[in-house]
Amino acid sequence: MGARTGQLVGGRYRLVAELGSGGFGRVWRAYDDVLHVDVAVKELRLPTTASDTEQADRLARAAREARNAAPLRHHPNIVSVHDVVIADDIPWIVMQLVEGCSIDDHVKSHGPLPPDRVTDIAVALLRALGAAHDAGILHRDVKPANVMLAANGEVLLTDFGIAIHRTDTVLTATGVFIGSMEYVAPERALGDETTAASDLFSLGATLYHAVEGISPFRRGEDVATLGAVLAQDPAPPTLAPPALAALIMRLLAKEPKRRPTVRQALAMITERPTDPHRTADHTVLLTRAATVMKAELARRLLGLAAEHGIAFTAPPATAVIPKKKPPTPTRKHSTAKPGRRWTWQRVGAYVILVLLLAIGIHGAAVNDWDPWNLWTLLEEDLGSVGGEFADHPANIFLLVSGFGTFFAVALPFAFLVGGRAAKAVAAAGKVVTFVIGLVIGVAGLGLGAAASYFTLAGLADLLKPLLDRVAADWTSLVVITLAVIIAYEWGSMKAKKAAPGRSRRPR
Repeated sequence: MGARTGQLVGGRYRLVAELGSGGFGRVWRAYDDVLHVDVAVKELRLPTTASDTEQADRLARAAREARNAAPLRHHPNIVSVHDVVIADDIPWIVMQLVEGCSIDDHVKSHGPLPPDRVTDIAVALLRALGAAHDAGILHRDVKPANVMLAANGEVLLTDFGIAIHRTDTVLTATGVFIGSMEYVAPERALGDETTAASDLFSLGATLYHAVEGISPFRRGEDVATLGAVLAQDPAPPTLAPPALAALIMRLLAKEPKRRPTVRQALAMITERPTDPHRTADHTVLLTRAATVMKAELARRLLGLAAEHGIAFTAPPATAVIPKKKPPTPTRKHSTAKPGRRWTWQRVGAYVILVLLLAIGIHGAAVNDWDPWNLWTLLEEDLGSVGGEFADHPANIFLLVSGFGTFFAVALPFAFLVGGRAAKAVAAAGKVVTFVIGLVIGVAGLGLGAAASYFTLAGLADLLKPLLDRVAADWTSLVVITLAVIIAYEWGSMKAKKAAPGRSRRPR
């Protein structure tokens, strides 16, 4: 037996007029005879072909879901549920009466909603769903018909769980989908578990419908609609502002993990980019205001001090200047070169050079200054080893080694003297600089050759009491060559830096 106008439900709620109907049942405007207020009463229709056990189970579950929605009745964006009444084995849900229309009714009558209005609706519905999800409640049926636009501008989400078993998208034995297929999430259409992300997908489809005036997945047939929900991405909204369009497309992602959470969605729709010009204007205004306030405070202090005979001098008025960022440090802080650390290798190198210098001075003292004398001495010494100088392989080896030693000492002199001289006259031009550097470099080469000669002669003279002439010359050549190489290697070594995490021992 169907309900009728004037019928008293639960001995308290008198039906006044039918407000709407659908596959889930009918919504009535009713009057509460106890509290004397107008309310909305939803009459739920249950399948007539169900068994008594199924009927009782559906009845109990519908009543339980309605009671679960009761804790949300104080949220400003959720239609309040006041009571659940079971009459003639039919559940009646008593709710807040909203004077207005749904998004679905508005689009049918007036077309798409203004983009700014849809943005406000998105914020309101996100807050409503956020509160419900925090309370462990899933809506499961977010769609344009369940979003009420009140005459006073409020946005309210209705049907929180009260029609869950009538609108769940499940495949029945006859192959028919029950519910609003074009707004359900793909995972629900496949029979997977419903989550908070499923409600957000339905919200995205609802907002798309509100701003574009059409459902994103509605097709001519149910099978085509289901295919669109599962496999097709809708065209991006053309009437929505960028932030709202981006939010809608993120909410309509097929994979639940790719959809934003409620908090992320709110951040996407509510955050506004800062206008740099406006920020600069505010900074100037605040700076001026601070200056004026400081001057006014100083004037009042002067007046107060004068009244009490206190000597007081106001500080000079200075403008409040925003702090500047410290300059970015550069790698080069000073032109002064850091000193090199002295190591035992460097000390040893200098000791070797000083000894070689002393030996060279000794060689210069005991020999004449004829540079060809060294050739004569070598020729005489080497000739005693194996006949003529150029006929014996050992003589050729000694000749090459000897000149190698000369150049090992002479070349550093050449580069050192010639290079510094070239730098000193660098402003004279490239050609002049090259010529002067070359001339002085050659002079340095000669100086180095002379130093090698006297050093070799001096060491050979020192070794003659211990060795014969030939052995002394050979030994001097080998010792000086090794000494020069060691001094060069040790002198060019750099101090090793302490490894990270290791502390240096105090000296």
